[in-house]
Order: sequence, then structure tokens, then C-alpha cells
Amino acid sequence: MKNWTPLTWTLFLLGEAILIAGFCLFGHKLPDNVYYLDLIISSVIYILLFLNFARPMVRLDDESGSDVGSLGISWTFTGWYAVLSVICMIAMPYCDLEFKYQLIAQAILLFFLLMGIIFSRESGSKVAEVYHREKSMTDGMDNVRRQMRAVLDTLAETRNVPAPVRQRIDRINESLRYISPSDNPEAEGLETLMAESLADINRALADVELNRSLIDSRLSRTERCCENRKKLFSR
Repeated sequence: MKNWTPLTWTLFLLGEAILIAGFCLFGHKLPDNVYYLDLIISSVIYILLFLNFARPMVRLDDESGSDVGSLGISWTFTGWYAVLSVICMIAMPYCDLEFKYQLIAQAILLFFLLMGIIFSRESGSKVAEVYHREKSMTDGMDNVRRQMRAVLDTLAETRNVPAPVRQRIDRINESLRYISPSDNPEAEGLETLMAESLADINRALADVELNRSLIDSRLSRTERCCENRKKLFSR
């Protein structure tokens, strides 16, 4: 509701006004207790349906898609609640059931609706949790591959790089293709070391002759980290 535009608020209030006007015009024959109960329940149904229709199916700022994960549950519970509540409002007075039974029936339906809302939120939270966990598993290697692309770009522009250095960089680049995402804390540490080492190599390539020992040292560390990282998988 915090993202509603003035037009959305206008439509919402107009719809509620029409609903209340309808009860004022056509509900005067109902007993007062039934009248107010039906008005409240009808307003709840209207608000729920309006919220579902007003909510965008997909939010561009929600990369996890948590809203999509909860959408089906939300619509299912809202739909069943609306249908069953309307049936109770029509059928129970028609069958001359006492008001207390109508009140209990509506309370039970409202209880199940609240359970549905909770399940819907939990579902959305679970989708977001899985997304962020999967993203954290790939972020480290994505950074390593970005650093490697930067090294390869620098290597393409630098002519005086010895062949052994080029070959070692190519082998490391090839090895990175076979590393799977992992949620192991040790894997995160190795990925950080590889990214830092590749960044050092990229800077050192500006003067290969002066920085040859540093380049060899960082290449050796990257190779060790890469081999150890290949052995780590998700828990």
C-alpha cells in the first residue's frame, strides 16, 4: 500500500464507498447484528481482492522473485475465503440459523485466511532465502572470473609477456571453467585469495620484467587455490 498512487487510493476508497452504499440501500431488512457482520466481512473480502489486483505480479526491484513464490498461495486462500464467506452470508440467514453460528463460521474462515497469509509470507521468505544463498555461492567465483577477464584483456595488450607466463594464465583460465558453486566457508576464502592474486597479476603486467617474481608468486598461489577449490563442493 505504501507504493500506491493517488489514483489507486481513489479507486480503493471509491469501491469501499460503493460497497457501503449498497448495504445502506439494500441491507436495511437485515437484523442489525447480521447487517454489521456482513458489512465487515464484505469489506474484508473487498480489501483482500483489491490488494491482490493492485499488487504487481512481478516487481523489477525484487530479483529473488519472492512475490511470485507467494502469489499462488495468496490467491488460493483469498479466493476460497471470499467464496465461502459469501456462501455463509447468504445461506446461514436463509436457513434461519442463529447469529452466533454465523459469527463462529465467519471467525473460523477468518482464522484460515490468516493462516494462509502467514503461509504466503513464509513461502515468499523461503524463496528469497534460497535466492540469496544461491547468489552468495556464485558471487565469489563471479568475482574471480571478472578478475581473470581483466588479466586476459591486459595480456592481449601486452606484447613482452613470456610464453610460460601466458601458458600458466591460460591453464588457470581453463581450470576455472570446471569449478562448481559451493557454500563451503573454505571455498569463499580460496575464491577471495584467487581474486586478489589475479588483481595483483593484472597490475604487475604493466612491467613484466620488473615484476616477474611477483607474477610468478601470484600465479603459483592462484594455481594452488584453484586446485584446492576444485575439491570443494556444497555441504
